[in-house]
Amino acid sequence: MRILLSILLLYACINVFAQPRAAFTHISTEDGTGLASNVVHSLYQDQKGFIWVGTANGLQRFDGSKFVSFHVSKPGYDEMPQAAVSQVIPADSGKLMLAMVPIRSFGIFDPSNFTYKKIPIKVSRPIPARSQFWVWKTSEGKIYITISGFGLVVYNKKQQAFIEEDPFHLPKNWLPKTAGIFEDTIQQRYWIAADSGLCIYDKTSRKLWYRNYNPANIPALNNPALQGHIDRVYIDRERRLWTIGWAKNNQYILCMDSTGA
Repeated sequence: MRILLSILLLYACINVFAQPRAAFTHISTEDGTGLASNVVHSLYQDQKGFIWVGTANGLQRFDGSKFVSFHVSKPGYDEMPQAAVSQVIPADSGKLMLAMVPIRSFGIFDPSNFTYKKIPIKVSRPIPARSQFWVWKTSEGKIYITISGFGLVVYNKKQQAFIEEDPFHLPKNWLPKTAGIFEDTIQQRYWIAADSGLCIYDKTSRKLWYRNYNPANIPALNNPALQGHIDRVYIDRERRLWTIGWAKNNQYILCMDSTGA
């Protein structure tokens, strides 16, 4: 795409507050602003207002008028790979967790001194060759990676590595979908789209509920439509439950009330 829809929308929002009338600015690799690629995978705006952009050609910072590219290589630190940045996730103290999924590389970038630290994945069993990776952060600040066909790993600050952890204690042989975990901070629950059906982890009781164990009698766990091939689950501001999945090689989207009835 010649025009970046995601950046377009964010920049338009900035202009809405800055000007009496809303305005749209089209940004591409050909407008002289320095965008590294028209393929943008991730966007994150920090507390200073900078927009960090994960592109097919690396990490960039947008200040509202121009882009700055970062190719980090400092003595005593790791060199940032020249690869597509799939995700930009806020870490502690203003740092950024970068995911470069095509090369299975993850690391922490520090904007205060422009340094980079590679974060390895240390696991006891092989990760399937075709696995997909999705980085996500909890409301408590823990950073996880969901790995398809494998499970979950969590960032351990002391070890400076991602290590194996299953905080939800999923049923045996059940695996979460790559981007299938949603945290409901209102009800203090995690909704988990797994390869064998829907699960709900209740943070208060520390119990996992699913179709074969539903003591709270949650309608969503009794709904046959939510026990098949679900890839994603999401609850919006109006407390509507959305799921995305596949049936007979066709993708479907379901929207229902928050009970999932």
